[in-house]
This record gives sequence, C-alpha cells and structure tokens, in this order.
Amino acid sequence: MQPTLFLVTSAHRGWRNLRPILDECPDVHVVGEVQHANQAVPAAATWRPAVMLVDADVAGQELIPLIQDLHTSSPTSKIFVLGDEATLQRATLMKLGHLVAAYLMWADLRPETVPNCLALVLGNDLVMGSRAVLEEFLAPVECRRHPHRN
Repeated sequence: MQPTLFLVTSAHRGWRNLRPILDECPDVHVVGEVQHANQAVPAAATWRPAVMLVDADVAGQELIPLIQDLHTSSPTSKIFVLGDEATLQRATLMKLGHLVAAYLMWADLRPETVPNCLALVLGNDLVMGSRAVLEEFLAPVECRRHPHRN
C-alpha cells in the first residue's frame, strides 16, 4: 500500500508545477487537497495521511497555529512545509520545533528532487532547510562534500 499524501495548498505559482509531479510519484498517493486552513484540519483528521505537504502561506490561519491544529488532528502524520524566506523565518521554525518533519524553501525545490524529498520525509525525521543540505543528501557518495558522513 502506498503512503498517502495530503496537500494544503495556496495560490503560490509553485503548486502549478508541483501538483503534476506529485501525481506522477509512484511512491505516494495524493488523497486530497484543500486551499484554506478551515478545510485542512477536518480533512487531515479524516484522511490521517502519512505526509501533509503544507504551504506556509495557506489562507485562513497563521502558520504556527495551523501546524499545531494539523498535528493535533492527525498526530501520526509527518508535516512537510513549503514556503519562502518571508514565511519560513528562523523564529517561526524554532516555534514549530518537533511538529514539522521537514521544511523547504520554494526556491530550493526542483522537480527532480520531489520523490527523493518525500522518501526522506517518509523514511526519517529529517529537517531539510536549504539547497546545500538537500543536495548533500541527494548527491552520490563520490560527489558529496563530506562523503564520510551519512
């Protein structure tokens, strides 16, 4: 059975490119998508997905209370937040702490890395926060800057 993925999206232009890629990922099944915070929490409680891919700019609620509500409604789901520098500030991420399995800037997300990012989120409690960290994880061992580190 494929792990399930629930999308909490926004009008951000990145979703136009990301959604078709997610539909083609063989390792996950998209079970639902909402574009407003007041729909997200009840849907998360209903679906109880393996991963919730959450836009930091979703309409209807600030990010921190939304993540707290999503975690409460589906505590076993891993939450993966996408945003930009304005929404994913260090202070915000520190307040989210253990509630977020991963976060990534829109600018650092490339279509070819989507399946790998999801595999990392599903397989581990990793926090991905920059292109450099992500590229290090995804690079073949011989291309890594620190090949001795796993």
